[in-house]
Amino acid sequence: MKRKALYKINVLLLALLFPALVSSILQEFLRGTDLAFISNNMLTVLHLIVCLPMFLFIGIHLFANCGKIGQWFAKIKHQKPSTQWLFWLSLVTLFTGIAATITYFRIGHTGIVGIHGKIGFITIAIMIWHTIKRIKWYKFGLKKSQNKNDL
Repeated sequence: MKRKALYKINVLLLALLFPALVSSILQEFLRGTDLAFISNNMLTVLHLIVCLPMFLFIGIHLFANCGKIGQWFAKIKHQKPSTQWLFWLSLVTLFTGIAATITYFRIGHTGIVGIHGKIGFITIAIMIWHTIKRIKWYKFGLKKSQNKNDL
């Protein structure tokens, strides 16, 4: 993937990180109750509207950095431990999120929803750390790609 496209994906991920964090905090704080004039169902749908595209862009980010899905696991093995943790926790967050969504809309706020929330917070914290460690890439990434004519 070209550097400019990767830059756009990473900027989109960065843009989705804050709303994902805010919606996660709201969901955790409310624990299945409504917020003023907004039902918890609507808050959950808004959380899904933010987080599903975020996971899509995470997949594209991984594809750009690691190649095809079959190569991800082998390439992640050679990354720093924090990147490995981020990868595995992101997968667990995705799968518990799927289970939590199904459970929430069938039964309501249950244990799996709470577990997903806790794991999701840890994942978001590591995502923020992952981004901070690479902030120079955001500042200079596009300029470097223009200099190399790699658009």
